[in-house]
Amino acid sequence: MAQLDLHGEADDPSAPDTIEADGTVERWLGWLCSALNAAGTVLIAFIMIVVNADVIGRFAFNRPLTGVTEMVIASIAAIVFLQFADTLRAGRIIQADALLRLLERRAPRAYHALQVFFHVLGAVTFGVILYATVPFLQRALASGDAYGNPAVFSLPKWPVRAIMIAGCAAMLLQFLLIAWKHLAAMRKERT
Repeated sequence: MAQLDLHGEADDPSAPDTIEADGTVERWLGWLCSALNAAGTVLIAFIMIVVNADVIGRFAFNRPLTGVTEMVIASIAAIVFLQFADTLRAGRIIQADALLRLLERRAPRAYHALQVFFHVLGAVTFGVILYATVPFLQRALASGDAYGNPAVFSLPKWPVRAIMIAGCAAMLLQFLLIAWKHLAAMRKERT
């Protein structure tokens, strides 16, 4: 049995791998997830700089930066949704997998069937979140809704909503890709 590596290739390079016949879908989705992750990392660095500048300004010059709280509030959700799909792709999502590892060794088809179920359920969950977030984006665009006090500092909410939608779409696709790979591995176990 060739061990399925959901983050790259099978242990046996001659073993045919599901969607990786030409690898286009997986390559593009990997690029998208990596790009979103990189954007999240840049946002983390930006927030670190802004918070440190605020602390220095507050204590050294008694002049805090305006809007730091609003920037941090808006950034937290954006960072999570920017980096979540790449975390899933790399297999770094926290899970209790003792039973799964036992199933993988003793009943590989049951293991892959359970993984298909879990990943389809994850795709459905992020599909629901995506569907529920679209009206919030529409409302933020239509109303000009913003974080903060317009008289002092405000940050529009629509970019965060758009990032949430992009992150949910990437998660949905990544969950489906992993489910597809487990389905193919389950079929291979039959032969």
